Amino acid sequence: AEGFLNRGNFHDSGSSTRSDFDGVNIIARQILFSYSKIAEAIGAKYVRKLANYNYQLGREVEIQRAVRAYFDVLLSKHLLHLADLNRKMLKTGLYQVRVARKLNLKTPDEVEFVESDYEDAIADDLKARTAYSDSIALLEHLVNRQVHFIRPLKQKILSRIKQPPSLAVWEKRARQHN
Repeated sequence: AEGFLNRGNFHDSGSSTRSDFDGVNIIARQILFSYSKIAEAIGAKYVRKLANYNYQLGREVEIQRAVRAYFDVLLSKHLLHLADLNRKMLKTGLYQVRVARKLNLKTPDEVEFVESDYEDAIADDLKARTAYSDSIALLEHLVNRQVHFIRPLKQKILSRIKQPPSLAVWEKRARQHN
């Protein structure tokens, strides 16, 4: 709103002074339509929707990372078990080869070959242990709590996955999809 005073005529004729005031004007304005306010409201609605979408997308990505980390833990635990079995098997084989060498049934080269395999198995076992501890650490970081025990997938879930009847079917599928 704005206002001002209208002054009419002001006369000064020596002995008398006269002034006429026409009145006071007050102007009030009200905006009926403000495009900028409407655009701001509509924009805020879309910004809110976008923020919600980004939040949901972020949650989905974190869930996927946690699931992937869980499967990495299961895989590394399985690989650790296999590496441990391989190391134990080669340790037994090394013992047998050394006994055979004492009986002159094996050459020194054969003993060295098995010793080399056994040392490789020890290194593989250490790598598997490191991979397992790294995968556990990543899972703990993602779920923000300590992981003491990982439950494997239930056999019921695994049995729902269609299994091909033979190795040839596996090979055929692998060739088709690779």
